[in-house]
Amino acid sequence: MDKYEQLNKIQKLKEQGVLSEEEFNIEKNKILNLTVPVQNKPVQKSQQVITEKKTNSAGIVGFILSLLGGFNWYLTLPLGIIAFIFSLVGVSKNSKTHKKGLAITGLIFSILLILFGIFYYIQLLGHESKTGAMSRFY
Repeated sequence: MDKYEQLNKIQKLKEQGVLSEEEFNIEKNKILNLTVPVQNKPVQKSQQVITEKKTNSAGIVGFILSLLGGFNWYLTLPLGIIAFIFSLVGVSKNSKTHKKGLAITGLIFSILLILFGIFYYIQLLGHESKTGAMSRFY
């Protein structure tokens, strides 16, 4: 059976109501070896192509807090911990819909801030215990 006979056959089936418009188009495309998608077919969520990525606000906040933590030595550790949490939330978001660049950068910076903050507080406490500078407050 050639293509024209097959097309006539499915056309008759469509006219008789055996095939819907969608089914007719699918069969016609199979016969003609077309790879063009059927226009009338509704798109399911799993078939949707995501064209626009959303901003990752948690990642941006984590990045900004990690930058701010580097400028104030007294707040390095607390800001580093808060920036780490925000950046971690930003990194854990869906990669298909959210940008992750600033979240990953904020995560790296916040880990460095936490390490520097711990080192700074250890040095500060060690220096105060040697000099007794904090003894006047007790």
